[in-house]
Amino acid sequence: MISKTKLVLLAIFCLTTKLIADDGIIIRKNQRTLEQIERIYSEIPTVEYSPPSDHWKNLPHIKERLTEGGTLRIVMLGDSIINDTSRSCWNLLLEKRYPQCKVEKITSVRGSTGCWWYKEPGRVQRFVLDHEPDLVIIGGISQRGDIDSIRVVIRQIRADSKSDILLMTGAFGRTNPRDDSHWKKISNPSYYSDYRKGLENLAQEVGAAFLDMEAVWGDYIRQCGKDLEWFKRDPIHANERGEQILGHILATYLSPSGAIDASRTPMGERNTVQPDVSHLFVLSQDGCGRATAYSEFNKIVTVDKKTHVAWLDSKNDQFLVRIRTFDRNTGKWSPTYIVGQAYDNHGGPSLTSDSGGFLHIVYYPHHHPFRYRRSIKPNDASEWTKEVQFGKTCTYSSLICMPDDTLVLACRESTKQRWLLNLYEKPLGDAWQGPRTILHGQAPSGYTRWQAALALGWDKKTVHMSFMLYEQAIRKVGYAVGYLRTTDWASTWQRSDGKPVALPATPKTIDIVDGTSTVDGPMNFRPGNIAVDPQGVPWLIYCRMDRQPFETWVARPDPETGWQKISLLPAIQKKWPDRAVKTPGSIVFGRDGTMYVVVTTVNSNVKDETALWGHPSAEVVLLVSKDQGHTFSVFQISPPDSSVPNWLPNLERPTGHQPVDMPSLIYTHGHRGKTNKQIMSNEVVWCDLASLTAR
Repeated sequence: MISKTKLVLLAIFCLTTKLIADDGIIIRKNQRTLEQIERIYSEIPTVEYSPPSDHWKNLPHIKERLTEGGTLRIVMLGDSIINDTSRSCWNLLLEKRYPQCKVEKITSVRGSTGCWWYKEPGRVQRFVLDHEPDLVIIGGISQRGDIDSIRVVIRQIRADSKSDILLMTGAFGRTNPRDDSHWKKISNPSYYSDYRKGLENLAQEVGAAFLDMEAVWGDYIRQCGKDLEWFKRDPIHANERGEQILGHILATYLSPSGAIDASRTPMGERNTVQPDVSHLFVLSQDGCGRATAYSEFNKIVTVDKKTHVAWLDSKNDQFLVRIRTFDRNTGKWSPTYIVGQAYDNHGGPSLTSDSGGFLHIVYYPHHHPFRYRRSIKPNDASEWTKEVQFGKTCTYSSLICMPDDTLVLACRESTKQRWLLNLYEKPLGDAWQGPRTILHGQAPSGYTRWQAALALGWDKKTVHMSFMLYEQAIRKVGYAVGYLRTTDWASTWQRSDGKPVALPATPKTIDIVDGTSTVDGPMNFRPGNIAVDPQGVPWLIYCRMDRQPFETWVARPDPETGWQKISLLPAIQKKWPDRAVKTPGSIVFGRDGTMYVVVTTVNSNVKDETALWGHPSAEVVLLVSKDQGHTFSVFQISPPDSSVPNWLPNLERPTGHQPVDMPSLIYTHGHRGKTNKQIMSNEVVWCDLASLTAR
């Protein structure tokens, strides 16, 4: 008879250690701690991966458990490559991101073994079904191309379990993604192996999820700047660094959109206390790669206690302009309404309102005509007038409403000769008129990236405009930030010192806020929007990104000394010494003169190209000043996530008819994508600054 002590020891052994069965092993315990995997991951280049938009279609149980809470039991079935993936302890990342869910990971593996072995009698029961999984992950590099055996194992699982199934291609082994012949077989569907094609087809056939781990891993190896051997412990297997590549890919694939992660580690400190995220609300889980870009576009309007918020989603191969309304009297959000369709991820909305509370929205183009609509009812985003087109080859919009309800829009317009910064106007009750050219490019390439921002002064007649001088070949630099204003509703223009400027203006005649009037050296300036304080003084926000650390300023004109600029870097580094500060960013003044500035911060040592646009370390930060920028209070907006950028912040602006007391903002939690047409599943997040700053 077995003693009670032996029974206890046996139970502990079965639950926490390796159970050897038929030469396979079953591992229940975590082989590393969260602190260990975070330390290891900090040593390697960031894994930047965005799953396909429909990756949750066949994982309904997992999404529900992660977002609603409970215990999630996952079996990983395969070979030593699956064991390496398991040893990354990706499950701890899921628990950190979704603390309401307990993730139990059971690793059932046997060296050099695939489903051709596990399908034999009794083995699926022992290695899978006995553990009552919610998800079974099948993968590795030892399947011998045997799709039929994987099908048999899935049938055995489905006969006695309702668990979700995830099929994964392999990684590591003897494949070298830096070898172009190997990479072609990984990345080009025309050269896929029969096994690669068969595995994806099998997933579709049986209703399983599919993760092409080899392609994502291979792309990382090609882009990371490190030798493949740096991630290996022997010719076949990953070391602890390589394990983290696989683990972070899998954790990202299994992380559903739509839940604000309250467990992300704050910048520069260990997360011992869960940060309060009550000031945040996820508007959408379908945001495109530029869901809340650009900062020149106003996207939030508040009229009589109703806040209307517009952004750009991507879903089912379409880019959709969407809008929701927050009723501040009831504290409830409206359903999501579709306003129209955009051409690509450049076509997001510009939103404003008129004296009657009607909403006006412009959207769609990337070298195409604009689309315009007006709300049918005042202060109501649920119904819109018929879509109207204007312009020809337009991109980027900044829309304002004048006191007589004339709409004024600045945009870039491309032509075969030179690219222009144009104005369009729509008087109340009339059609769109224009364009009127304010600036024209001089670049030999023809390419110019005019991104203008408009703001109406408190005097209700002065229109202020800022813009970037960026007229080299694409992917080069913005060499200056410029300013112009008009006091007669865009008929004539002048510099901040009152000197008139003939139209079309040139870099030699405009007001240079910072930089030079000619392309000269590596200077790279990127502006945000323009705002006007209650004294009628315009303020710009812009950054410089050709030197480390990135630095951002707010600037205003002085009649005697020219443009005075205030650096935001000291205020940021006082709180987070290892952070740099950049745009995208926005500046707004409340009715009481309080300055609100939202910026993007990144790790100060980041030097790769993505630091300029959508780096995974990007976070959204708010600065508030009640003394014209002499001092700032600094607030962390986004719960940091080292694997996914929080970026593209956009502050609510006064419309001319509706001043702002304290603005709200939106930002994107998600990756930028690889092309302008890529369909993404990013979070669009709204932030209530009143709730945040009241703490």
